[in-house]
Amino acid sequence: MKGAQVVSTERLGSLLGHVTHRGFDDLVDPKNQGIAYPTGNPEILITGDPLFYTNLLATLDMFRLNSASLTFSTTDEGNQFRRKQKLTRTKFSFKCTRENPMPKHRWESYLRQVKAMVVDHFVRSIKHQSKNLPKHYEVLFTGSEVPTGPTELSQVQRDKRKLGTICHALIAEHMFSPNLNRHTGDDAIIDTFTREDSVRATRSNSRGDALILDRKKAEWKRHLATVRSSLSEIFLWFIREVSTTEVQQTSSRCSARISYRIKQPGAVQPIPSMGMS
Repeated sequence: MKGAQVVSTERLGSLLGHVTHRGFDDLVDPKNQGIAYPTGNPEILITGDPLFYTNLLATLDMFRLNSASLTFSTTDEGNQFRRKQKLTRTKFSFKCTRENPMPKHRWESYLRQVKAMVVDHFVRSIKHQSKNLPKHYEVLFTGSEVPTGPTELSQVQRDKRKLGTICHALIAEHMFSPNLNRHTGDDAIIDTFTREDSVRATRSNSRGDALILDRKKAEWKRHLATVRSSLSEIFLWFIREVSTTEVQQTSSRCSARISYRIKQPGAVQPIPSMGMS
């Protein structure tokens, strides 16, 4: 665990406001049931707003901050903060290694909750600064687009918006690799966002339109890969921040071994364990 960090009165006030919401109470409720770690939030998701919070950011601050060095308005406010801080650290502290693995049922519950926080953080960060990010991020997670022609939405546009409301859930289920399910997987997402181009290519039977369709499908495939890369980075950053010193030291040694192995001719990078039995 790291030492206390300086925090402004405004940011502390924003954190206190966030952790008093019912959603955070549910998050830290104990009843709800070797790798190179990133050291920070992906730069593209940094909002520059010190008062912006998500459950993931609030959880990380609960690990980073030393309550003894903070000034609270009332004794009760301080006691409530320390109680939630203890619950947060108890629930999310990562202590597992290959030698001391986490039971599978606990790992599955832990993984499900962390993945939900990661996707929530990603989507909220995007919405908080949508004007500063590539348009495909907004389209992918909200399905929004500028209608052409009549203001009434077409069936395709309605389908896109409907998909945008559940896209984060579909990706969360397959955060680290493509979803191969034909009806709810990556192909279904790509087909929805390229449907007009597909119809145009079919009607015209033109090689040019077919090439445009192939190019746009390839672009959306890259977009999904980019999103998964960012989600994986956030996930590993979170695990690193909530890991004990022992786990962090173990991961550093593992990272050094991996770095050495992948430099060898013909070596294949291994997939290290996250401490699950």
